[in-house]
Amino acid sequence: MPKAQLSICMPIYNESSGIREFISEIVDEFDTFDIAICVVDDNSSDDSLEVLRELNKIYPVRYIKNDRNLGHGPSTVEALRFAYAEGTPYVLAVDGDGQFHARDMRQLVEKCLESHSQVGLGIRIRSNEPLYRKYASWVTRFLIRIKTKNKTLDANTPLRFYSRESLEILLKDLDTHNPIPNLFITSSVYRQRLTVENLHVHFRERRGNEAASTSWGNSLWRFPSKRFIKFCVNSIVYWIKN
Repeated sequence: MPKAQLSICMPIYNESSGIREFISEIVDEFDTFDIAICVVDDNSSDDSLEVLRELNKIYPVRYIKNDRNLGHGPSTVEALRFAYAEGTPYVLAVDGDGQFHARDMRQLVEKCLESHSQVGLGIRIRSNEPLYRKYASWVTRFLIRIKTKNKTLDANTPLRFYSRESLEILLKDLDTHNPIPNLFITSSVYRQRLTVENLHVHFRERRGNEAASTSWGNSLWRFPSKRFIKFCVNSIVYWIKN
C-alpha cells in the first residue's frame, strides 16, 4: 500500500536551538507517511536559516525566508500556502516552537483520515497557564460563538489538519497580512460547514534554550508583556473590521 502524502507546514522565528529536535521527532513519528516539511523562517535573527540548510540535506525539509519580519500571523498564512503548493492531498499545520508532541500530531492525522474529516483541530491540554492566557483563550472562543453560533474548545489552536480541498476553500478569503489567521480559519470552517475532528493533545514548553516565547518577549509568567497586550488590542480591532 502506498504511503499517504502529507505536507507539514510551520512558521518559525529564532528557533535554532529547538527546531532540530522537533523536526527529527516529526520525521521519526511519521515514518509511515510520505511527508514534506515546509518551513517559513520569519527573518530570524539567530542561526535558524543555517539549521534549516543542514536539515534540508538529511530530511524532506523545504524552507523559505521572509525578507523582513512579518509576524506570526502572516507567516502562518504563508506556510499554509507553501504547503498547499506542494500538491499533497493532506496538510498538517503546526507552530515551529515544538510545543506539541509528534505522536499527538500523527494521531490527529490518523483520526482525521479514519473519519474522512475535512479539518482536524488539536485541542490543547493546558493546566499551568497564567490567568491572562486563560482569559485570552476564553475571548477567542467567545468571538467564534458570536460570529458562527458554534462552540469550540480551542478556537486558536495552531495544530490543524486539512484536506487539500478544504484548505483551498479556507485560503480563498484569508488576507496575507492577517494577524490571527487561525481564528479566522476556525470561523470559516464552521460557516462553510466543513466536517471537523477534535483531538485533545498535550501542550508542552517550547523547545530549545529559551522557554519564553520569542514572539511575546520575556514577560513575567503571571503578567502579559506590553507586546502581547498591543497584539491583542490590534487583533480585536482587525476582527471587528473584517
